Amino acid sequence: MYETIRVFRGKAFLFEYHITRLLSSAKGIFLEIPYSKAELIKHIKKTYIESRLDDAFIRILITRGEGAQGLLANSKPDVIIIVNKREFSPLEKVSITISKIRRVNKSAIDPKIKSLNYLNSLLARADAKTRKFDEAILLTDAGIVTEATTSNIFLVKHKKLYTPSVDSGILEGSVRKAIIDNFPVVEKELRVKDILEADEIFLSGTVNFITCVSRVDSKKLTNFEYAKKVHDKLMNLAASGTKLY
Repeated sequence: MYETIRVFRGKAFLFEYHITRLLSSAKGIFLEIPYSKAELIKHIKKTYIESRLDDAFIRILITRGEGAQGLLANSKPDVIIIVNKREFSPLEKVSITISKIRRVNKSAIDPKIKSLNYLNSLLARADAKTRKFDEAILLTDAGIVTEATTSNIFLVKHKKLYTPSVDSGILEGSVRKAIIDNFPVVEKELRVKDILEADEIFLSGTVNFITCVSRVDSKKLTNFEYAKKVHDKLMNLAASGTKLY
């Protein structure tokens, strides 16, 4: 399992949400974390303080650790906390393609679980790169829009904001949640037709918050107005994040 958290001036964005999701994901794969929630938070804060970084990127990794071979063999889980700098490039413009590689069925692996199993996304991203695109959008076997390889997707049409519903088989991203909590968003089943008819498209994620889409396959997009508005709101929210010292 893993989580990534953005820290601006010593304040962690959506800290509680990330920790709660980490614990929930671990429970979902029968992985027992060797710390209580309070102890885990204490270790995260201590590691951040020792990094002496103001703006930072925190990654928390939990593995099954050392143990005997075999599925669900007895082992001692490891908790790894990494604090470093990572470039923050909000509102960067990217090209995307509708991938031929399909999203793993939600009945096979619960998309609410944020794990390190990214082979599906890796293959879709690699395929997009071979076709000179920056990013890929994955569909279900039924042709329903889910998400990009590491981020959620939002569409603007006739000044209304849309995003795939949880039932579409997506990870409920932290930045996605912040957007839904602060803007009128329609969560619904979306199809390729909706993407191609959108007036504006942007992606959301912890790494850069908001990424603008300037091209979807052969369709060019030049309107980024809503994306900029959402980005500004997110930065205001980040200023009141959880203090880590």
